[in-house]
Amino acid sequence: MDVGLKDRIPLPAARPPDVQRALGSQQLRFDYEVRDEDLPRLLSWVQKCIADVSGLEVYSVTLRPEAHKWKLNVSFSRWERIETQ
Repeated sequence: MDVGLKDRIPLPAARPPDVQRALGSQQLRFDYEVRDEDLPRLLSWVQKCIADVSGLEVYSVTLRPEAHKWKLNVSFSRWERIETQ
């Protein structure tokens, strides 16, 4: 997903799924910490992620200015069906 970010996007932090057996679904969460000098590029990356991955939603966002970059912590979530028995 190239939107012009200078650094490579790290893999998301591991998090176990939130399983809702009664509903037959599980919520997957993907946490990222990304830095870039250009705020619009960071926000474009978030927008491109949710546009390119079906069912992906923004769960939470924290944005902080640093000395020469912006620090973006974003958590995406996606619900998936599971087999119920």
